Amino acid sequence: MGKSVLIPFAEQNGRLVDITQVVSGKACNCTCPSCGQSLVARKGNSERVHHFAHNKNVNEDIDEKVECKYSFYVAARLVIKQIFSEKQSDEWLLPRLKQTYEPEQQKYKNLKVLMVVSEEQQLLLENYQIELSLDKVEMDIVAEVKGVKVGIFFTYPSRPYPEIEKHKNYGVLGIDLEDLTECYREFVFKEGASFQNEIIKYVLSEGDREWLYHPREQSKEKWAIEELEERVSKFEQFEQNKVNQVGIEQVMEPTKFVSNVGQQNSVLEEMIKNREKNGNRYCPRCDYAWYVSYGETNSCPKCYLSGMECGS
Repeated sequence: MGKSVLIPFAEQNGRLVDITQVVSGKACNCTCPSCGQSLVARKGNSERVHHFAHNKNVNEDIDEKVECKYSFYVAARLVIKQIFSEKQSDEWLLPRLKQTYEPEQQKYKNLKVLMVVSEEQQLLLENYQIELSLDKVEMDIVAEVKGVKVGIFFTYPSRPYPEIEKHKNYGVLGIDLEDLTECYREFVFKEGASFQNEIIKYVLSEGDREWLYHPREQSKEKWAIEELEERVSKFEQFEQNKVNQVGIEQVMEPTKFVSNVGQQNSVLEEMIKNREKNGNRYCPRCDYAWYVSYGETNSCPKCYLSGMECGS
């Protein structure tokens, strides 16, 4: 990012506050949440970003100075947990989760199943609990949505997402705090404006988020595997039927079959011709043909199987 991270959060009377919640100067009576040294609130009328800074005059009198390793993200995470420890419920934007399942055999790769586990939606999360472990993974917040637990984990450059065990009866939502630094730099400091409100909006809807695990994954995965097996079975049956049709033609009318091959009138070629009349892609499962232009989806309009090129 190339820019030093300013200090927007400080401790005041045992609570974390942001720069918009205190008076300017030394009168803010704040200390650094990282090193405990005195801070001064710099809130001039200039265009610079308002922030806290270590009070050099006071800290010079300290016999053993503590080297400050202030982390914007650690402090922001603490502020977020403090905010939601005092709330009961909110509408959260929950992201879309889509997964792809493919057969192990290479020749069946075009039979892959695209599975939407959950669409993007706004849902009410309530009954917040802070720093609660789910299967030995400490979540920043644990809430409930329609009676189902959802763990919320905040990530940033030095704090990657944890490994989440599958097949659980709860969900895990990950939210990336990295862009919160830019939100702070772009924040318009004016009377009545609170950066804390920006933090709440970021967490509830605006921050980058993803499902680390969704409680419906298990049931959806079972359906996807069954769907894959059905697609492979029907595709193999379809291929066998083509072979049988050509084989019967050879046995019953060998002379006519040889003649038809010369004239490109075999059963398979007739099928291909019929497909080409109706499109440039066909579905081996539905034997349905359609036209696909550049940039359009290559999935069958009937069953969503990946289409094959007519003539192949």
